Amino acid sequence: DAGTSAGYVLSKKTGEHLVLEAGRRGLPVGVYRPWLITGATGTGAVGVRDQLALCLAGSLIAGLMPEDTPIPLHVLPVDLVSAAIVRLSRHAPRPNPVHQFYNPQVAPMKSIHEYLTQTGYRFDTVPYAQWRVQLARRTAGRLDGLAALLSIDGPMNGDPDVVEIGNTLSGLDGDAGFPAIDVDYVAKTVAFL
Repeated sequence: DAGTSAGYVLSKKTGEHLVLEAGRRGLPVGVYRPWLITGATGTGAVGVRDQLALCLAGSLIAGLMPEDTPIPLHVLPVDLVSAAIVRLSRHAPRPNPVHQFYNPQVAPMKSIHEYLTQTGYRFDTVPYAQWRVQLARRTAGRLDGLAALLSIDGPMNGDPDVVEIGNTLSGLDGDAGFPAIDVDYVAKTVAFL
């Protein structure tokens, strides 16, 4: 019930309340809240209009990466998230049908820089604010939607203090299967892009 009153957030809240009401009326329901979904582990396949994919592709085109990001990257490979959702949905209804998909492991930018260098990419690093400006300039007209994405200066408060994943883990027998990011994973995602 807490959170902002922005339209996007309100639409999510309304949808969830409708699903939960259907559950109270006897339907087997589940609410699945994924965080940052990224490329598939086997192929690197990712939505090319996804925010992170656009920023990564633009950074490689521009030869420029941010030194760090205001929001930690908790990556969740799409194939593993979808497999976990299928596993949980087979056990519906559950006493608590709300499941958060959150990888507590952070993918540090320093490691991502290392992995990209190992895959053969060369780039400069600059502070985040400077990266946003330079990336928009250097990729103008080359990646649809990237300039618009970078022009949004929304709140960057990082992660909330607590993300409750106990219910999700209990439904998955204690293991969501989210691995740490590595050079192989980064290479596959870059190759796909």
